[in-house]
Amino acid sequence: LMSEDEDAGIQWYMKQEMQHSNGESRRLSNVVEQLAGSDVDKADRWLFQQADGPTRDLAEQVMARRFSQQKQWSESMTWIADIQSDSLRDQSLKQMLRRGWDRKTKALMPKVMQAADAAGFGDEANAYRPD
Repeated sequence: LMSEDEDAGIQWYMKQEMQHSNGESRRLSNVVEQLAGSDVDKADRWLFQQADGPTRDLAEQVMARRFSQQKQWSESMTWIADIQSDSLRDQSLKQMLRRGWDRKTKALMPKVMQAADAAGFGDEANAYRPD
């Protein structure tokens, strides 16, 4: 339905009842993943319009991953900073820092360091070493 009428598809999907206790969180994440597949900026705008809270955490993780894949470090860090779950935020940050690690210089890329510092993750970025 989303491929035929995106807005109607999203509206229908978000109203569905799911068996999982985190159904709304999964729906948000799935919609963001679908939107980001064709237009990451559209997914960004859509998620930003949704109510903030822990149900957005998985979708925020998706946005952070998508932006880091495009090397849009500031946007990625901003979404990571919005994740309310400590464990999910830490996991997302480590994934992003791993992506921003320069194997040749054995350090984080300067743009990653700047984005981390601006988002409040400067200490974590300075201490980061890949496993």
